[in-house]
Amino acid sequence: MTQPLPQQRRPSLFRDDEPVLRGRALLPDASGPVFGDREVWDFNAALKRPANVYVSGWKVCFSIELEDPYWNRLAREFFMVLSNPHHPAVLRHGVALGAPADPQTLIQLASRLRTLARWGQENGLPAHPGTWTSDDLRQRIRDLAANGTAKSTLAGHVSALKTLATVKPALSLPWPAGDPWPGQSARAVVDLTTPAGISTPAVPPEAWFPLIRAAWAYIHTFAPDVLRADQRLRELHAAAQPSVKGADSRLRAWLADPRNTFPSMPRPSRGKHHG
Repeated sequence: MTQPLPQQRRPSLFRDDEPVLRGRALLPDASGPVFGDREVWDFNAALKRPANVYVSGWKVCFSIELEDPYWNRLAREFFMVLSNPHHPAVLRHGVALGAPADPQTLIQLASRLRTLARWGQENGLPAHPGTWTSDDLRQRIRDLAANGTAKSTLAGHVSALKTLATVKPALSLPWPAGDPWPGQSARAVVDLTTPAGISTPAVPPEAWFPLIRAAWAYIHTFAPDVLRADQRLRELHAAAQPSVKGADSRLRAWLADPRNTFPSMPRPSRGKHHG
């Protein structure tokens, strides 16, 4: 059983043996993580993994800064709420979120929490964020921007902090009060605007006209032949003999039929020379 931390305001909403994945479509004989897993949440044996995602990309690791008991519990509670937005205990605490978060979202958030904890240490803030302020969190984003962080990445960090403010009522550990940017979206906070025009340049006609002509030729000109060839192949497969028994007699009968012809090369004429 997890021992309570001195900073906890109350016991956690979740039992140590409570599955992280509740009410989700799981793989057969699924063996998913539970809230009490403090080192890694491995979703490979529980959730279908996209083909373009490595095994390591389907695991949330509570490593480095997240090994600290405070940050570890804070991260696990945060991720448990995001994974189970319709959990009765979460709803009772007035937290309303959308769809459950997927593992890759949790992995990104884990990385943002690590760098946030590291930033706090490097800037002399208290070891645990319960005594931090909204000004501290806004300074965190200003420091990232000053270091040249892309606006799209900045928006992700802002979104993580705003989401933490939203789920605070469901957390057992203290967190800075209030949304640091009330009434503003993460994109608005970092001035991430959508380009007015189309970002992808148009493909020139000389590149796609030949493709259209070739596709039309395939449909209009070659399609009947392709369909006939396919039908003939099916007929040949259906008529194919599973055994070679009697093949010689069938060949002689076919050769004896004058309707069957096959190409042959003419014999060279004798006595004629080509110069």
